[in-house]
Amino acid sequence: MTYRVVEVCAAAGGQPLGLELAGFEHELCVELDPTACATLRLNRPHWKVAQGDVANPEVWNPAEYAGVDLQAGGVPCPPFTVAGKQLGATDERDLFAWAIELCATMRPRALLLENVRGLSLPRFAAYRQHVLGLHRRGRPSPARGLRPAEQDQLTPCSRRGRRAPRCRNGRVGWCVTCRRGR
Repeated sequence: MTYRVVEVCAAAGGQPLGLELAGFEHELCVELDPTACATLRLNRPHWKVAQGDVANPEVWNPAEYAGVDLQAGGVPCPPFTVAGKQLGATDERDLFAWAIELCATMRPRALLLENVRGLSLPRFAAYRQHVLGLHRRGRPSPARGLRPAEQDQLTPCSRRGRRAPRCRNGRVGWCVTCRRGR
């Protein structure tokens, strides 16, 4: 079975290549950098690549990809890094919340966003809660059926002593099989 993916902030194709190797078929890759787009087109000429600002409706129409299996992306990490001054939501490069809001339009079966450890810092706790709120308003929350304490553990967190809930299968993270946090 082949799964369809739309990749935003695809860069030169590291994550998209990994997804292809995992069995995903790219419906679209969207990237701002012209050199990265040229690299994608050279290495994967059969992929559709849109060049421009991912949030610009003139570059691509997310509604055309409604129901895709996976919405993925490597949204910019500088808003959450020390080098990027950790400006979070006030940083113009912050596309993390935008990517979550995009789920309401695309209605993917799953969402995969790559980012940095800095997002798990205590200073971004309110931001993480805001993003979870966007997700809950846009579509059913993956935390449905979990106690509030377990829902909090599904937020990005790398602090010691914090563990994500386990599913019936004993996995940690999100389990598609039993639809509970794993």
